[in-house]
Amino acid sequence: MVDRQVPAAERSAYLTGLAARRAVATAQGQHFWVFECEGEPGRFLEFAEGPDAVRLPDLLSGPSGPMWREVAIIEDAHTPHSH
Repeated sequence: MVDRQVPAAERSAYLTGLAARRAVATAQGQHFWVFECEGEPGRFLEFAEGPDAVRLPDLLSGPSGPMWREVAIIEDAHTPHSH
């Protein structure tokens, strides 16, 4: 995950480049999402996931935090379910 601040003058180029980055992710069997903060135009969160953790930092192309791994959620027969 990368929290990225994009200056207004670079916004158009950044947004245009997202399609190419997503295509690279897809070709590598990975997923790539980007969200923009509603209250802060130009602040984006980039997320990438995939089976090859080695390539994820390249996809995010910037300083990223620690790698995160999905936790398997195991439902216990004794755990109440809310519906």
